[in-house]
Amino acid sequence: MKRRNRLLIGLLVLCIGIFCSALTMVVRALIPYLQAGQEYEKLDQICVKEVETPTAERNTKETASDFCPIAVDFHMLKKINPDIVGWIYGEETGISYPVVQGSNNEFYLSHMPDQTYNQSGSIFMDCRNTDRSGSSNEILYGHHMKNGSMFAGLKKYASQDYYESHNSFYYLTEHQNYRLEILRAGVTTDASDVYRTTFQSAQEKEDCTDRWNKKSCITSIFQEKTDAALMTLSTCSYETADARFVVQGQLIGMN
Repeated sequence: MKRRNRLLIGLLVLCIGIFCSALTMVVRALIPYLQAGQEYEKLDQICVKEVETPTAERNTKETASDFCPIAVDFHMLKKINPDIVGWIYGEETGISYPVVQGSNNEFYLSHMPDQTYNQSGSIFMDCRNTDRSGSSNEILYGHHMKNGSMFAGLKKYASQDYYESHNSFYYLTEHQNYRLEILRAGVTTDASDVYRTTFQSAQEKEDCTDRWNKKSCITSIFQEKTDAALMTLSTCSYETADARFVVQGQLIGMN
């Protein structure tokens, strides 16, 4: 009987040890999410303010708005990190983040906008992007986080209905704000030419966009402008090891 009791106690201790180890692993995995969420919320509170929507712009969700519903303090952001080059915002999408650009495409995969280490990383612009023009394609990368943060929400653009009610993002910079009119979206690979940053001619751009449109899972409500710069938002997808989900649109300057 005593031997049996010792065995039961031993099994109990073992189970408690396994539970504690598993709990420790879960907590360690959650900490970066919590820290990142707190940091981004802090940036939002310090540097972003909502702007009241003019009456004429209300009740027009089905069309692109010429009014940006937020204002960003870039003077404060530049103090935090000179690498901050913009802010990407999608109304009711859960996407509202500063955009950084480093000297390579690795550092901000695992660092916050204030350059502290965190596995959530930042939304960052491809280091190859330089000038904005009708022949450019600016690429923003962001992790597909399991808690739905960062660029995880891009996957919702696989739905035409979702796209039609969230057809634009806003890209704000220190000197100019843009409306990002979404033209196409879908699954691709990390080797796709959708990640090219420039076009050598108008014809080359047209050939590429025609090809990309055929692979898009949505039908755009916008007329594509040949002289508008493109912007591509990219995150991981999980159909294959190298799968990516991209949302691409055209940047339209706002007053």
